[in-house]
Amino acid sequence: MSTSASQSSLKRRASRESPFAKSLKLDDHNNNALPTLLTAVRDLEERVKMQTEEMHSLFNTLSGKINDMQEMLMKKLSDEVSALNLKCNESAERVLRLEADMKKQEGEMQKLKATINLLSSRGESSQADAIAFGVPFTEGENIRSIFNQVCLSIDFMVPQIRDAFRIKQSNMIIIKFYSPADRARTLRAFSECRKRIKSAIPLTSIGIDGKFSIFESLSTEKRKILQEGLKLKRLGKLQSEFSMRGDVFVRLSTDSTACKIGNVDDLQRFR
Repeated sequence: MSTSASQSSLKRRASRESPFAKSLKLDDHNNNALPTLLTAVRDLEERVKMQTEEMHSLFNTLSGKINDMQEMLMKKLSDEVSALNLKCNESAERVLRLEADMKKQEGEMQKLKATINLLSSRGESSQADAIAFGVPFTEGENIRSIFNQVCLSIDFMVPQIRDAFRIKQSNMIIIKFYSPADRARTLRAFSECRKRIKSAIPLTSIGIDGKFSIFESLSTEKRKILQEGLKLKRLGKLQSEFSMRGDVFVRLSTDSTACKIGNVDDLQRFR
């Protein structure tokens, strides 16, 4: 009996210490730890999910801020570009206006130069011009030929002249010399002749009824004075009249002092 009991005890002991028995014990332990493990896994999943959501939220926030900054920078850049374009357009308009003003000023300068040249040429021309009176108007007249004949009648060899013409059908004739020296020489010759004969140059020797007088070219006002003076001279109110350096002078007698006439009204005292 004791031997049989000992064997049974040994068998039970051997069965408890066998690998199968140990495996059963491990399975029981694992089954007991599984709920805890699952809970830990779920907690981990929750934390991962929360962290993922936080990361998404942070990413969205950063993306929004980046987009806002991009929009702000683009707007600022666009505003600066627009302002720069506006300034460029204004500068271009100013440049165009300046160019137009410069062209206008250049045109005005050209006109001014042309006017100055014209006035200069007229001034030079007027210094070589003379004005003559006393030749009655006739149809088909040749003023240049008449003037040459008048010069020959006082034994003066007339220099070459550029032109000679009558002002419309008046008693006034313009004679244009090539130089002031030619005009001065001609005026001096006629002045000496007037002094010798004590009157204007008679034209009867060339078949014309009249008396010839020649003066330097004068302004319109001075010409009027000369014409009125000639009328007074024909009436015997004046002994002579002449021009010098653009002014008109008259004498009451041969021995009287020459009187400068500034305007037509100054002749009233001689009437």
